[in-house]
Amino acid sequence: MTLFKVDPYDGTGNGPTEYKIFVKNFPEVRLIRQFLRPDMEELSKEKESFDAIYSISVLEHVPLSALEEDVFPAIKMYLRPQGLSIHAIDMVRKGIGDKESLSMLLKIAELSEIPEVDVMQGLEQMDDDVETYYLSAEGHNLWRNGILYEKFPMRKCTSMQVCARYPLTSVYAQPSLNSHLSNKASEFFATAPSANQFNRSINL
Repeated sequence: MTLFKVDPYDGTGNGPTEYKIFVKNFPEVRLIRQFLRPDMEELSKEKESFDAIYSISVLEHVPLSALEEDVFPAIKMYLRPQGLSIHAIDMVRKGIGDKESLSMLLKIAELSEIPEVDVMQGLEQMDDDVETYYLSAEGHNLWRNGILYEKFPMRKCTSMQVCARYPLTSVYAQPSLNSHLSNKASEFFATAPSANQFNRSINL
């Protein structure tokens, strides 16, 4: 299995900065110290060669212009036919920042060619499911990082998975930790390999 990790390691969006430590601890991972974009020199021979490109809690921190001009064009360039684009998007469902979170989620879904109606149905299902997992008070306090509660009050936060197979044959947007997957999501995963079956993948 070949794994590429594409990240500038400059702390952008609270991302990692420990580049040398990653190089030492994960020699089997090919680290590329950049943002993902089309026509990268390091990936010049890798077009249409990856089984999956995935991320966890990353895309919501990327500027919209970079998503439109760099990230999603690159995803479609480097994925093999029928490759999978899988991204967990953290979002504020209720509280300060919820409108901005929803707007970003819908834009990421649009760039993934997922209809808005599917996203909204996923959110409604999430709201109705008693087993949907939300960020704990302890997790929120860690996120708050010492800021006074009055300036950083509690929010209802969760994560949505935005997934697509290119060329576009199946897509879905679904709560990441929801206990009940929709028929569309179940069909998607029924034909998708598990993560350890990806021979070649890129993590953002």
